[in-house]
Amino acid sequence: MLPRSFQASDGRIYFIGSLLGAGGQGEVHEATERGTGRKMVLKLFFARFSDEETFLRTVWLVEQNLSAVSPLLKGPVAWVRMDGRVGHIAPRAPGVGLDELLEKVSWDFKEGMQLGIAIAQAVALCEQRDMAMGDIAANNVFVFRNSTLQPSLIDLDNFVYPSLPGPKMAGNKLYLAPEVAEGELPSIESDRYALMVLLSEVILLSHPLHAVGPDEKAFSAALREGIWKQDPSGTTDKTAKGGYPPKVLSPSLHRLFRRAAGRDLAARPPANEWVAELRRAFDQLYPCPHCRALFVVDTSKHICPLCKKTFPDFVLETPAGAIRVGCGAVLVGRDALGGSGCVSRHHAVLRKIGPELWLEDISSSGTYRRLPDGSWTRLPSRTLVLVKADDLLRFGDVQVCVRQLPK
Repeated sequence: MLPRSFQASDGRIYFIGSLLGAGGQGEVHEATERGTGRKMVLKLFFARFSDEETFLRTVWLVEQNLSAVSPLLKGPVAWVRMDGRVGHIAPRAPGVGLDELLEKVSWDFKEGMQLGIAIAQAVALCEQRDMAMGDIAANNVFVFRNSTLQPSLIDLDNFVYPSLPGPKMAGNKLYLAPEVAEGELPSIESDRYALMVLLSEVILLSHPLHAVGPDEKAFSAALREGIWKQDPSGTTDKTAKGGYPPKVLSPSLHRLFRRAAGRDLAARPPANEWVAELRRAFDQLYPCPHCRALFVVDTSKHICPLCKKTFPDFVLETPAGAIRVGCGAVLVGRDALGGSGCVSRHHAVLRKIGPELWLEDISSSGTYRRLPDGSWTRLPSRTLVLVKADDLLRFGDVQVCVRQLPK
């Protein structure tokens, strides 16, 4: 029987509330700080795990004060010894467990990208401290919806740190890297594998080994291969039921997934690389002109990854005739525009990237766009600029109109 209240290592008194759940190493209770009413969580390890190694690890984790480092991490703020058991007290994460939310997803592709960025940021904070989290999994993430989806990573006591004894448990089997499933201790490199799995679930709404099915032997065999089974470079449809096809992502993100799924531990991308690439991809989200679904725009996409319809081409209507811009880059210069001396021989490059048209001025005389008030503004040189259907442009002294061909 637990006492009604206890004093933790921070000197504060906490009241014990109802049991929230139990795991492989211990049980979790509601707790309330006396005086402030602050909602906390008390984790008590089972007696068989409450040895000096667990106590040493718990004290070290409390000393890191991860809850003060970032709201993304709900690390313990105090340790406790109670009836021969070791435990710790941590702020209670707001929201709902991500594992529960994944059963009935309520976010769109854009929000999933934002959620993935925040989770990767949390993992990066631990990597910076040479600390492996050891149990990155949906059941250890809570998500609170405010204006955006805000995650909190919890239950950090399965961590690995070089100078401390290792954890006694391996973590959630759905997120185990191949080497951990084969008996090795968790590591920063195995965290990178688990992060890849979690990002796949959050962004693509499917586990990377979903196609293997529920058979444990088949799952283990696929895990040992170290291959990203959703790789869109193949010919089969990799879309999970209710999920997004991996082609909605950029080739750069595909490369990160391939590296993270592999057995070469040194090649697995660090969390901050995921953060940078996901942010870059987020800035390139664009709605399909046909179905309005969002995807990451890049030069590899000529059809919508979801509705499979081809993106319309563009045409420059010039005094010398029409110039079509489809796949690839089109160089526009003096000869194509009628021979005017005010137009450079190589004046501008037009590229269709996904459904968008981009222009890069490489001339000496400049490229201009007409504004709504009738004036002209010079476009920056050597910089990609988005142009749209019905824009009026001027290459030197030659005026052209951008048209989009019928869908």
